[in-house]
Amino acid sequence: MRHYLDVLHSRCSRHLQIAAGVSWRHICGAGLLGGIGFTMSIFITNLAFVGYSELVTSSKMAIFLRR
Repeated sequence: MRHYLDVLHSRCSRHLQIAAGVSWRHICGAGLLGGIGFTMSIFITNLAFVGYSELVTSSKMAIFLRR
């Protein structure tokens, strides 16, 4: 949601022009897919490293930093 708001703010303040052929529907769809991928990364990390809190923490930090 944050990226959508960043794009909306940039667009409304005239700092950003959306390319021809790209609509708000495309931007929302890309944001939705990104959010799902991010959530699944955290979910799989929690399943893969049950009982290894250091690995869970390290994996989550890697996911957050990669974002």
